[in-house]
Amino acid sequence: MHYDPRHGRGFFNNHKHDGFFVLARLVRITEPAEGEERARAPEGTEKPISVTFEVVGADWAVGWLNLSNRDWIRDVIGLPTNSQFSLGNAPLGRFTYQPSQKPWDMMLLNASLGGNLATPDEALRRWQQGAKPGWFKARITVGKMADIPYCRVTYFASIFDAGQPAAIDAVSALSKPSLAKTGRRFSMPSILEQSAHRFGDLLTQRNLLAEYLAVYDVGQGAAQALVRLAQSHATPELYVDMGCGRNHVQDPALQTLRFCTSASPPVILSHADEDHWCGAITKAMATAGYPAHALAWMAPATTGSAAFMAFARSVWSQGGHVRTLNLTGVSPITIMAKTKTGSLLLAQGTSKQFNDSGLIVAVVRQDNQRYWLLPGDCDYHFFPFRLKSMADTPYCVALTAFHHGAAPKVMADTPISVGTDYRRLVYSFGSGNEHKHPTLHSVRAHETAGWTHGQAWQTAPGLALPAASSVVRATAWTPAKTPPYQHAGGILIGWSAAPQISSVAVCCASGCAAAIPTQV
Repeated sequence: MHYDPRHGRGFFNNHKHDGFFVLARLVRITEPAEGEERARAPEGTEKPISVTFEVVGADWAVGWLNLSNRDWIRDVIGLPTNSQFSLGNAPLGRFTYQPSQKPWDMMLLNASLGGNLATPDEALRRWQQGAKPGWFKARITVGKMADIPYCRVTYFASIFDAGQPAAIDAVSALSKPSLAKTGRRFSMPSILEQSAHRFGDLLTQRNLLAEYLAVYDVGQGAAQALVRLAQSHATPELYVDMGCGRNHVQDPALQTLRFCTSASPPVILSHADEDHWCGAITKAMATAGYPAHALAWMAPATTGSAAFMAFARSVWSQGGHVRTLNLTGVSPITIMAKTKTGSLLLAQGTSKQFNDSGLIVAVVRQDNQRYWLLPGDCDYHFFPFRLKSMADTPYCVALTAFHHGAAPKVMADTPISVGTDYRRLVYSFGSGNEHKHPTLHSVRAHETAGWTHGQAWQTAPGLALPAASSVVRATAWTPAKTPPYQHAGGILIGWSAAPQISSVAVCCASGCAAAIPTQV
């Protein structure tokens, strides 16, 4: 009934000794340290990159893709069909590698990005330009059977498991009709798209107080909420992401992570990477019966990953629903919903690239036009005009650094803080993450915009917690030595002064013992 990694593990264990066929699609290209200095490599050299592909078992995919259009939609929304193939039993996995210019390394990138790519740098540029990756068929062999001449990869039997050495030793293209159908089927059905006007009305009907903002400690992921404080309770009224680090099965602190759903808060997903929603399926959430699966979720219409669709089906099947929103176009749409203290703005990044086309949330005070800004993974450079105009004014009270503290494309686009008044910049990241978040370039950009960090972070960001006297807060730190997972706790933010958190505060009166912030 929920996203279940056992299907991917079972598929892997059944075939790991003889090789197995999958359908694969590129989902991410990452520069080292997310391009910490955004510096160009010397002329004639390549920027080393990492690539991630999602996979589904090929035999399962053939059966699922043969569903009628009616049964496809029914399966996505958790209803029974006449087929044994369902997103509920999809064998999902992924693989990663660092490509070189060798033919086998480039073969996979060409298969997903349309061909005629000679180098990884060319693939990176095409990805950044918004190329839509396609599916292809591949054979994977594991361990000792993975011969060196082929493309060596690390294979993950589920999105949360440790990797295994493997190789891709056969690649074949799908026919044009199959390629088109696979692309459509692994995207959320357009019938689930909700109008901007309707969603704005629904948010207004929630009568949000928008008095306090919580940023939760979830490792290398994202989870924020508007919360109400009353009688030693810090109860979420709206979530913006409900994620956690993909390593949550190895991190004891994340296994106990639970989110409060007592007020039935809706969830806005900035985008559909697992680190923005897998907080709903931690061990503690499973023990509680997956309470977040009964909520109303909203994701950008650009969403199209097999893992997210399997998760969406599990939400629908347990009484919740997942709909999509498209705010892009020649004239981008900005939703404005009323709150008790002002308004909530919802916009979408203008890029065609996955991270930078996510949903962006701003919460605005009516009395002084000051605001909190939650950009998700969207670089500030790709804000639509209305939010860019806001970012140029010195009214930002609270900001979560985009993409865990990745390097911004243009430093001057960083939102300007309110100056010397109370303000908070929050870095939500996991200690020891492979992307080296937060980056020094991110710190420098925010420092220039009035978010003072303190001396230590201006030379070694994340090595220790920010000084309490600074305006910066972080959910983690990355010490020079192990152990790898260091948690600092969530952060509670107000409008004009640091809130007071009772030492006996809990999330609600139901006894669910969910996470509450411990820092201010």
